[in-house]
Amino acid sequence: FIHNDFDYGQGYFWSDYQKQVGSFYDKTWAIYYLAEAFDSFISNSKEDFVDGRYKNVNFATLYPRQVERLMGTLFTGDIEAMAPWVASDNVLTYVPWRSRDTLGTRPGSAKIVDPVFGWNEQLYAMVWGTMLFPTSWSHSFLDDSRIVSRQGETVTWPVAETYTFVDPATSLVYRAHTTGTERSFATDREKSIGARMLEWANVLLVEAYLVETDVRGAVVKNADGTPKLKLDAQGKAQANPAQAGGIAALKKYVTNIETMRQLTSTYVRPLESSLPSP
Repeated sequence: FIHNDFDYGQGYFWSDYQKQVGSFYDKTWAIYYLAEAFDSFISNSKEDFVDGRYKNVNFATLYPRQVERLMGTLFTGDIEAMAPWVASDNVLTYVPWRSRDTLGTRPGSAKIVDPVFGWNEQLYAMVWGTMLFPTSWSHSFLDDSRIVSRQGETVTWPVAETYTFVDPATSLVYRAHTTGTERSFATDREKSIGARMLEWANVLLVEAYLVETDVRGAVVKNADGTPKLKLDAQGKAQANPAQAGGIAALKKYVTNIETMRQLTSTYVRPLESSLPSP
């Protein structure tokens, strides 16, 4: 089941009569234990008293690329990239996240199964991730996930290593560090988490708004790599009439981007620094 449910025919005491247990809490706590690095070892060697960081181990310590791939996908709505599937053998097969290679392809007969990983689960994953992955004494997760937009957040990434998304509704420019792409399920996707999120925003943008295309039907890109919009006489972006809910879907996802932007901006600060005023 997706959610917990109760027998509401029991009157005031309905909460004592649970009918089903959902998977929501399993998903959120799974992320917690993936991210937490806790040193519970007894120090008994010279290294422990000189530099004991090696004992703060989480899943990202052991499987850095695999965790990056998993988290980058979970922070999007890209069902094709994260969903388990059922093929002709009628067996449920999960995405091989632990694979050191690319994710490959699904069988031709595969039917994907909705993993039901939405905003509520993503919020926990973003908060647990930014809080707990650095407990291994590594800022890799924060560096990989960082999204900047506001004044004072500028990071000097080289142009060739910068991925960009421009929100047509606000004209705000969001940037993240790109480390290239990998092939998974017959599609090239950004590797780094922040760029992966902005890439998904650009996918939603192409669905929500009218964009320029070339003779092959491919989307024309601006110099910064963002989709080139078809503007009206007033220079405004035009909604795509074929996707009635496209703009609303993009607006909701920009909330994900803003949340990650604020979280990485907060947790990348020195421990002794004060938080910015609201």
